[in-house]
Amino acid sequence: MTIWAWVAVGASIFALSAVLIGLAIARILGEIAHNTAELTEQLWSSAPLTRESETQDAAEGAEDDDGGPSRVAGPHGRRQA
Repeated sequence: MTIWAWVAVGASIFALSAVLIGLAIARILGEIAHNTAELTEQLWSSAPLTRESETQDAAEGAEDDDGGPSRVAGPHGRRQA
């Protein structure tokens, strides 16, 4: 075989090994990502719901002590009627 044939064989072996190593690393990282996604899904699915209680607190806070609607501060910090 000529020198250029050996260069071609070496280059193809190098390219093939780089692709195989890349696929192995991709598989490992994919497994890690899949396990992380499952873990966060379990954490979110077991977390208590807070949005409902926040909206109820906001609705209760919208009224003043006299039972009327609250006055919201305007753009310059002054209370509007």
